[in-house]
Amino acid sequence: MKISSNYISIDFHNGAYRTLFYINTSNISVWDSSGGTPSYSMDTTGDYHVYKIVRVGTNVKVYVDGILRIDTTNTISSSGKYLSFGNEFSSSGSESWWEYIKFYPMGEHTSQILYTDDPYHSFVFTRSTIEPNGTTISFEERHGNQPDLSDGSAYSSITPGNFYSLPENFSYWQIRSIFFNDEITTPTLQDYTLNFPGSP
Repeated sequence: MKISSNYISIDFHNGAYRTLFYINTSNISVWDSSGGTPSYSMDTTGDYHVYKIVRVGTNVKVYVDGILRIDTTNTISSSGKYLSFGNEFSSSGSESWWEYIKFYPMGEHTSQILYTDDPYHSFVFTRSTIEPNGTTISFEERHGNQPDLSDGSAYSSITPGNFYSLPENFSYWQIRSIFFNDEITTPTLQDYTLNFPGSP
């Protein structure tokens, strides 16, 4: 997609949050009602570019031609479920060329709250998945010391095989798995494991 004048927008609502992405002639940006609008400067008028917008919870990532250009937190809430794109304001006018637009549905699974007999502050996460081309599964964890995780941390991304160390010991954990599929195939999560170094 490329534009020749003014700017256009892609606006999608997933039932919990709103994501409003702008493409101007000299930059791209993600609108944030708090006043901070993260952007990336680039020429959008010369060549066609592929823009990919991924939202997981309050995190929004924008890729241009496969390269991550914007990574931000966005908390604009919305109960709507729809996608719109094109000229942002009818009074301003704009011109753009689109080769295609795709919307890939996303699913997620949240584990039961996991309890460890002894509190730990470090862990290694491993998993077994089947992820055909065009699909991915990403993972997040939260932790706390209350059985219902009423004191739980916010979810944070975790990468399989990495070692994570937290500032305190915790006894309760929860894993969220986010599935991204294309229009044909779906990834499969077979199992995952939290390994606590020094655990019995």
